[in-house]
Amino acid sequence: KLEEDAPYRLLIQDLRSACGSLYTASEIAKTEVDILATLKFEIMVASATGFTDYYKQAVPAHPMMLQLLDFLCDLSLISHKFLDYGTSQIAASNTLGSKYPLDQTLPILKKLLQ
Repeated sequence: KLEEDAPYRLLIQDLRSACGSLYTASEIAKTEVDILATLKFEIMVASATGFTDYYKQAVPAHPMMLQLLDFLCDLSLISHKFLDYGTSQIAASNTLGSKYPLDQTLPILKKLLQ
């Protein structure tokens, strides 16, 4: 509940109301962190790299594409302009953006290497 970013998220204030205000917002937040720690849940910020790992498994790819995909994801960390987009959107566009040029150039590279 602390970092959840979705339209259906349950706010801490909503939890307080549901509990009849028996707990403070900080007590609810601390309890959530304690539960996650007990479950050994790793709390981290979502990044495009996590989503690209999924896309790498879903899309058959040339090793050069995988390298380009990682590079494009790293580039998305540099500019604050990417904050306007979801990390899954960045990963999907990077996947498409890295696949298209290689589809065009791989046949040429194969001819050159023969």
